Amino acid sequence: VFTPSEGGGEKLAAQAVEIVRVAKDTHGRVALAPVLEHLASMTRVLVEGGPALNASLLNQGVADVVHLYRAPILLGAGSRSALGALDGGGLDTAPKLRLFSREQLGPDVLESYEVTG
Repeated sequence: VFTPSEGGGEKLAAQAVEIVRVAKDTHGRVALAPVLEHLASMTRVLVEGGPALNASLLNQGVADVVHLYRAPILLGAGSRSALGALDGGGLDTAPKLRLFSREQLGPDVLESYEVTG
């Protein structure tokens, strides 16, 4: 378990769970670079996260591929987004993507993008 908390986790540690304390990012969440350094022996890491983690991966520049699943349904205001707030917030600072794969999965579509900038 990676956490920016300075204390706690004793019950998990007692169950042989490794607690790794890392720095916080500018939003007070786990800084991802130290996490990836800890996982450096791995060649790929699959992250299935919520909106905050997905945005953090892009904001901190540690995502190199984005897989986007789309369904033929439209959700309006009040629905959950797959991506939280990105730093900068403008077209000039938004992460740039290059589509390298598109696959039809029944009625859904899986698109895979390289993060290019």
